[in-house]
Amino acid sequence: MQTARCRAFVYLLVSCAASVAHATEPTNTEIAVARSHFDRAVAAENEGRWRDAIEDLNKAIAIKETAGLRYHLGFAKENLGLLVEAMLEYERAAGLIRSGVTTEEIQRFLTPKLEEVRKRVPRLTVQIPPDVKDAELRIDGTPVKRELLGTPLPLNPGTHALVVFASGRRPFHVQVSLGEGTAVSQAVELVPDAVSPVGPVSTTRPPEPNRPQPVAVGSGSGRTWTLIAESAVVAAGLGVGVGYLIASSAAQHDIDDAQARVGSSSNACEKPSLTTLSDCTTLANRIDEPDHDRKIAAAGFVVAGLGVAVLAATWMLWKPADAAISIGPSVGRNTAGLSLIWRH
Repeated sequence: MQTARCRAFVYLLVSCAASVAHATEPTNTEIAVARSHFDRAVAAENEGRWRDAIEDLNKAIAIKETAGLRYHLGFAKENLGLLVEAMLEYERAAGLIRSGVTTEEIQRFLTPKLEEVRKRVPRLTVQIPPDVKDAELRIDGTPVKRELLGTPLPLNPGTHALVVFASGRRPFHVQVSLGEGTAVSQAVELVPDAVSPVGPVSTTRPPEPNRPQPVAVGSGSGRTWTLIAESAVVAAGLGVGVGYLIASSAAQHDIDDAQARVGSSSNACEKPSLTTLSDCTTLANRIDEPDHDRKIAAAGFVVAGLGVAVLAATWMLWKPADAAISIGPSVGRNTAGLSLIWRH
């Protein structure tokens, strides 16, 4: 009797699982719609319209998720410079293959692509003073969990704004420029707030309510913020110059690798296969990218040079009394970062 009940229970579980699988399996009509979205996405990729490709690929994935669709979605995001997002899409595609959900033959070029993108994603480690226990980090305005402080954080290449708050400390501001494949460590300086000394109770009559009180602004504050603004221009110019110079080198490397894989035949990309699609797309849409990036890098260095001249003139002619400003690299393994730090 007990054996019969076990068999009945197993049969019920199998029947329920089959019913759920059948209910969630897309219909032929839905598969046709997904195929239409994918075809439009491939056309957008060939024309370099990466955002349009992402939109159609997301619609296709909403109908039926496959490793191939995730691979194309990662490739589109990679071409927009969203390396972290692209890495996650490639990892999802690899996970689908490992789980046996799909039988697509893409693993042979998905594996090297995932390894390549992982190496290109920069990592930033934010070091908080050990005596600070309640620090709050925000990167580009987004809060970061405290558990992640002190660990390498994957970020997209470019300039990122960091702000760190802690009770009883002055806020710490810094801009860090990250190049592809770099590992940058940024130390945080959290200066204690000055505490007003305890003195005799004032006998001055308090101001009347709802009446605005005059605010005294010292000239030192104006000098400090002027220098901060000029330093930000210098940092931004250098960040753009360094970032695009690195991007130019990376783009040229990708083009050379794609050309080597496709071969020297002039008609190799006229009807690309699934294996050569990404390389042919790279050659078609990124051939002018290195030269374009070098021009932007040169413009960034020019802006930085002019900013240094203006900053030096301001410092000499209008020297601040109490400003603390510093510009320098963020030192780390394979670092290519630049920091602008100020305290107020």
